[in-house]
This record gives sequence, C-alpha cells and structure tokens, in this order.
Amino acid sequence: MTDKADVKFIDPSAGNYDLQTSSPAVNNGKSIQEFPVSTDFLGRDRPFARLFDIGAFECHDSSLLGLPEKKNLSEIEILSLSLKDDHIFVCLLLIKRKLLQAGIYDMNGHHISDFYNKYAGPGYIKLDEFVGQLANAYYICIFQFGDQIVTKEIPALHWFSK
Repeated sequence: MTDKADVKFIDPSAGNYDLQTSSPAVNNGKSIQEFPVSTDFLGRDRPFARLFDIGAFECHDSSLLGLPEKKNLSEIEILSLSLKDDHIFVCLLLIKRKLLQAGIYDMNGHHISDFYNKYAGPGYIKLDEFVGQLANAYYICIFQFGDQIVTKEIPALHWFSK
C-alpha cells in the first residue's frame, strides 16, 4: 500500500485515521503480545475480533465479530505480559467462561507465586497483580484455562532511579 486511499481510512481529510472494515489493514497485523500494548491509539482494546490490525488504529466495527473463526483457535490468548518490580501485568483474550489459574515459576521449575485463581471470561481480561519482589531473571508464567495450559517465558524488569 503506497497510497493512503489504499489503506481505506474512514476520513483522513478530517483527521479520522480509523480503519474501514474493508481496509486491507484489518485483521492482517502481527501479534504484539511481546510488548505491553493492549490498546490502540484511541485507547480501545486490541485486538478486536481476535486478530490484530496493522497500524495504530484497531477497527472496532461489530460486523467483524461475525467473521468465521480460525480453526484451532485457542480458548486463551496472551495478548501482553510483563513483570515490573513486584507486579505482573497481563492482558488476555478468553473465548469462554472458565476457571483461570495463573502462576509464576523460576527457570528451574520452582514455584514462585500464584497470582490469579478465579472464573473469568469470555472477553478481555486485564490483570495488574502483586507477585512479590523478583530478581532480574527470566521466569515462566503458566496459565491454566479449563483443560488448556499455556506457558510463556518472561523477564522480570526493574527500573532503578538515580
């Protein structure tokens, strides 16, 4: 796409760079779950309808919810995950309502902390949970959602002020 008309913004001449549902950018972006970004430029949840859009805007047209589902779509998708100081920040997309259990383990498999054990879903869930002070190291987060288990490696980051 070399011309902004090809992107199919709603009304770029009026400064509205939101995407039309027919835009080739809709549902063709890559997952950004390695970054703690869970909203678009306007503060709306992303992804919408399970798939990311290309660019700073996420099309939130309800007609996208009726699109056929991808085969083998997980019932739990980790959209963003980060550890900072003594908190874990998570954004998940849950397809159904089930018991969600989540915990942190060190790279040797030793249990560090359970940070969530509640029924959740369907839809987006954002967590900001206390997990205790962690060393600058890599950890493994384990999410169990019904019968499904998802693991994700994550570094603990600490910000030091002078």
